[in-house]
This record gives sequence, structure tokens and C-alpha cells, in this order.
Amino acid sequence: MPLSRRTFDEGKRYQTVVFQENTHPGDFEWVELQDIQNAERRGALNALVTTGAVGDGFKVVGNGSSNAVLVTVGAMLRSGDRLILPDGQHPLVAGQFVFNMPISTPVTDRTDLVYLDVFTETVGPSQDPDIEDVLLGPTALRERTVYQFAVAQGQTTLPALSSGHTGVALATVARRGGDPAVNAADVTDVRPIAGLQPQFRPKNLIVVSPAGGQFTDLQTALNSIVGSSQSNPFTVLVEPGTYTSTVPITLNNPYVQVIGRDREATTVKVSPATGVLQGFVVNAANVYLVNLGLDFAPTATGNLTLLTMGSGSSARVENCLLGEQYFGANATNTMKGAEVAATATLGLHGSKLYAQIFGMGVNNAGTFLAKRSTISCHRVDALVNNGLMDLEDCAVVTNERTINSLNTFTARRTSFTTQTTKSVAGSGSNCVSLGGAVACTLSHCSVVSNINRIDVTDTSLPWDSVSVGALIFLSGTGTSVLEHCALAGLSDTGSKLDVRDCALEAGSFTSGPLAGQSVGVYAASSADVRIVGCVNTNGNAVYASGANPIVEGCTFRSDLSSFAMRFGGGTKAVVSNCTLHMLDTGSAANIEDTASQPTFAHCHFQEPFSGPAPTNAVSGVSGSKVFKGQNTKSAGITNLFAAAITTQTSIEA
Repeated sequence: MPLSRRTFDEGKRYQTVVFQENTHPGDFEWVELQDIQNAERRGALNALVTTGAVGDGFKVVGNGSSNAVLVTVGAMLRSGDRLILPDGQHPLVAGQFVFNMPISTPVTDRTDLVYLDVFTETVGPSQDPDIEDVLLGPTALRERTVYQFAVAQGQTTLPALSSGHTGVALATVARRGGDPAVNAADVTDVRPIAGLQPQFRPKNLIVVSPAGGQFTDLQTALNSIVGSSQSNPFTVLVEPGTYTSTVPITLNNPYVQVIGRDREATTVKVSPATGVLQGFVVNAANVYLVNLGLDFAPTATGNLTLLTMGSGSSARVENCLLGEQYFGANATNTMKGAEVAATATLGLHGSKLYAQIFGMGVNNAGTFLAKRSTISCHRVDALVNNGLMDLEDCAVVTNERTINSLNTFTARRTSFTTQTTKSVAGSGSNCVSLGGAVACTLSHCSVVSNINRIDVTDTSLPWDSVSVGALIFLSGTGTSVLEHCALAGLSDTGSKLDVRDCALEAGSFTSGPLAGQSVGVYAASSADVRIVGCVNTNGNAVYASGANPIVEGCTFRSDLSSFAMRFGGGTKAVVSNCTLHMLDTGSAANIEDTASQPTFAHCHFQEPFSGPAPTNAVSGVSGSKVFKGQNTKSAGITNLFAAAITTQTSIEA
């Protein structure tokens, strides 16, 4: 059956075919209409995008098979057409496509080229019965762009192809004489990568690629940059691959962004010479690192620092993996994550930072900002702050201390986790150390540790909605306000402390004046403590030794071995509007008073009360109610208030 004639001529610039009424268009006119539409589509796409693979599409991978390779599923753009894998002629088997190269095992070493042979073919009913009308028979055929996988033995360039056929190089394969296996290391990716045409690319675009780019080495590409500025920025696009450098990757030019295709597939590794300890160095402002894996080669040794921010520099690191591979392969080595010099600023966004020691170090006047990032440190301090740190929606994980800060520290919706089997950390006996006359502000955070100590010296703690799984030791001149927190024990030996609407879990103290005791809040003689709207879950809720705490609107209970509240050393506490649940504690009093005179006002004493009465009278019990319940040792409650009963106080059964 003859085919319709083709009348389309792009030079005539026809935009469409206009049909006349009451006529029967010729079949060639329908063909020309389709040709016009296809030409416009191809022309627009070719004007915008270069021929090449989309991402990992059509990437050849060796897996040890005999004279065969795997080809990654995906797409490739070619002259305005889109090739896809899999398709009807190239189905997947067990979820993957295997190209069995039509060649025998090489006798001697050689290099072969795997490529696509692309051409157009006409399809009739014999090839596709679905296109034939069951009543009318064949009325029209189909055209399609097809491809075949091919291999050119012993050459690295495309061979001469038949008329109407074009080739697209995919990979070179290093073959070994007498060895049929094709391993991953034998394959070099040489696919063209689809991208914007040069006129549509970002200003000053530099492409780094294992093949087909302007450079194959990232440092060489960075060294080529001249005259970058706010009005003349540069973009370095790094195509998928592993790039290894024997010198630190150094960025000395401002307004430069280095962008990888994929942080998992685009890795830059530094294998420094002996005595060289830096991996990546930023010495300029307004540097951007995006979608990259930044790492040391596994053979690197010494006190390494993965990322160094020079004085006055600034960088944003977004969606990157830093030190992941070296961290996993060398858990006992000493690699620091990042070091931020004075007046430098580092922003970490959506990234993961790994280190053996000192995950992040910020020097005086340096700044570290992190959002939606993870910092994992094998040992010693995960965060060392002598400048300014601000974290949001982050996770900090270490085997020792999570924070060692002597300057301003802020975190929101961030978790700090110490997960070690050591009883004492190598960096000290605490999981968090805060010092300096500054503030550490936490909001909606969690601190979880089996190193049961947080040391706070001369530091203010504005904490809101923080869950704390370690004892807090406050000392010095700080002013702390803890609101809506869950606390696991707090000792204040001098700071000003305001605890509001918190849950107080009694922490087990192993040293100091509280050794062997479980206490929610301990206030020493020099502390200025106010506790409002709190509840305790176990043990001693409040232990004041010489301090004069104010306790308002709280609900406390004792258990069989502890006190709801304990006062000593001349404490003149004021307890008002509280509910105290009294249990039968045997030989222990629910409220213990040693040489003190606490005042109870408008309180509610509930359930049985027993045990010895305090040695001193309790003053000012106005407006309180005391319920003896079914307790047979009612003398205890009488002794407690005997010296201070007023007409406003009732003792009820």
C-alpha cells in the first residue's frame, strides 16, 4: 500500500492546515498538519535543551556479569524526541534491563564503546496488529523513533552508521583479555547530559563532569573563576560522579555556587598529602554548596577538618552529605566536621554532617546557623561554641557531650542525644556544658542522655517546652526561666530560677549535698527560686536548704521513701495554693522541716498523713484545709500545726 506523500517544508513557515467546508481533505494534508506540529515541538525543545540523558537515564553499570552490563532506567532527549527505558522493545527483567553485548570474551585487553543506534521506522499491521481496522483493513501506518543498544569493539568513538541512523555514546568499557566479567570499575560513563542551551544557562556557568564538561576536576574549575561579584556571580555545575583531589578544595572567590546533581551520586573526596589536614576551605563570602557529597578519601589520616571557614567568609551548605563515607569507614580516627573562624558564618540547611571529634566548632565572633540538619559525632563534643549558634529543626547525636558552649546558643525544635555506654564522657562528666554570662535559649527541644549531668555556669536558660533527660546543675549568676518543661532533676546553688508549669521528675543525685537522694528541684542557700504550677511524678518534689523558695499553685505527692517537700537550714519558704497528696510513708514525713519555718497558705492536704512531726512549728497556715482521712496516726497532723493553728485553719476528718 502506497504511503501518503509528504509535502511539509519548514522553510515555507506554515503554522497549520486550514480545511475548507464541504470538501474532503487529502490524506497528505493530515500528514502535513502532524508534521507542522511535530516540527514546532522539536524546534522549541531543541532551542531550550541540549541532547542528552536526563539524570541517570541510560547509565551503563557493570555488576560482574559475563559480557553484559546493566542499563539504568530513565529518559534521554535527542533532537526534540524523548527516548525512554523501558519501552515495548526493551522490557525489564526482574526489575532491571540487561544488555547482553553481542561479542565474545576478548582475547587481549581492549576498550569497547557502548552506544545507542537511533533511527526512525515505519510500523505496519504485521508488526502491530492493533493499528489495523478489523472491518476496513489497513488504512494508515505509524512512524516512531526507535533505538538499539550496540557495542563498538576496540574503539572509544562512534562508528560510521547507516544513512538515517545517529549514535549516542553511553560508556566505555575496559575489557581484560580472557576475562568475560564487566565490573563496576571497568565502566566509564560518557553520556551527554541534557541541560539548558548555553544562552539560557545561568550567567558564568561552568560544568564539571567525568566526560563532556568544561573540566573534569573541581579545583581546576574553581581556579578558572575571575572577577566574581554580586553583579557577576558564577555557577559551577558538578555532574554525577566521584571526584578525588590530592589538595584541599579551596574556594577563594565570592558569589560562587557549586551545585551537584544529587548528593548521593555527586561526591568530592579529598585525599590530602601527608601533613595536610584540611578537606574543603572557604575563604570568601557568599559561597553556596548544594546537592554535594563532601568527604575525605578513606586513606586520609591525622587530625582532619572536613570544612574550614576562613576569617570573614560565609557559606550556605544545602542538601549536602559531609563526611558520611569517611565517618562510616574510620570510626576511630579524628576528623572534625567543621571549624568556623572569627567573623565567619556557616549555614547548614537540610544537610547531614558527620565527625569523629568536634562536629562543629565556632570560634569567637563566628556564627553557625543550621536548619533541618543532622549532626552526628562519634565522640567528644558535637557542638563547640565560642561565638553564636542557632539551630532549628535539627538533630544532634553523639557518644559523648552534645553541647560545649561559652557563648550565645539558641535552638528550636531540636533534639540533643547522647548515646554512650561510658559512665563518664571522655570530654568530661556531663552531656551538656554551658558557661559564660550569656543565654542558652531552647524552645520545643529534647535533651536525652545516659551521661546524667548538664552543667550551667553563669548562663541564663530561657527554656520553653523542653524535655530534659539529665540532671541540671545551675551555678553562678545566670537567670533561668523554665516553662512547660519536663525535668529530670535540677540543682540550683546560686542562680536565679523560675520554674513554671513543669513536670518534675526526681533525679538521682550521686554526689554533693544531695548524694543518694532523688529530688525534683534543689535550692541551695544562695539560690533565688520560684516554682509555679508544677507537678512531680516521684521522689522529693522540692528540697530547699537555706534558700527561701516561693512555691505556688503546685501539685506534689510523696512516695513511700521520700518527701513531697523538704526544708532545712533556716529556710523560710512560702507555699501557697498548692495541693499536697500525703501517703503513709512509715518513718518518713511527707513534709520535713529541719530548723526552718515555711509558711503554708490556702493549701490542700489530702489523704493519710503519718510519720514524725517536724521539729519546728509551721507558721501562717491561714485558709488551709487538712484532711486526716482514715489515718490512725492523727497526732502527726496535730503536731505539725499545733503551734500555728488559726481560726482560718480547719482540721477535718
